Amino acid sequence: MTPLTLESGELDVAGSGRPRKDPRQPEEIMRAAGLEPLEPYPGSSAPWRCRHTACGREVTPRLSNITKGQRGCVYCSGHARIEPEAAAGSAWRADGTCAEPARIR
Repeated sequence: MTPLTLESGELDVAGSGRPRKDPRQPEEIMRAAGLEPLEPYPGSSAPWRCRHTACGREVTPRLSNITKGQRGCVYCSGHARIEPEAAAGSAWRADGTCAEPARIR
């Protein structure tokens, strides 16, 4: 049995057969959120490499989070642990952990 598909894009691109909650195409949704996709659509719950048009940083939001109203840029939303530029040459790693933990006496 082959899955149903509609040319109008009403069904999920991944072929799940479930209708999209938002009838717009994924790229259109991301661009409306200020994100320019840098790779093909990976699916709604997978990280999608994009560039945030406001700050120019590369981010990996999920389409499902954008459609829920979350902001796409962790840096501009204040949720980034530490910016990669700030981590370079410091005691902090890009993931927010300390590269030189304090010694306990």
